[in-house]
Parts: sequence; C-alpha cells; structure tokens
Amino acid sequence: MNHAAMIKPQETPEQRELRRRNVRLGLILAGVVLVLLAGFVLRRYMLLGH
Repeated sequence: MNHAAMIKPQETPEQRELRRRNVRLGLILAGVVLVLLAGFVLRRYMLLGH
C-alpha cells in the first residue's frame, strides 16, 4: 500500500461533508453505547445493592 497516495492534500467539499457525517455518526454511536453501558452497570448495581 502506498500511503502517500492515500493522503490527499486537498479534499473536495463532498469528501469533507462525508467525513463530517461519519464523525457525527460515530459520536451518536458512542453516545448510544455509553447509555447502554450506563444502563447495564446501573441495573447490575441495583441488583447487587438489593
């Protein structure tokens, strides 16, 4: 793999928009995972507490 070919100095607005959308999707996914994890830990904690 040629790494120099992969990295382009200039990017088109379409690429920039796509990356922005990917970042937003990643953040949403991370948020969902965090919420699920927090809910799981909380439920586990409540079960252990009682």
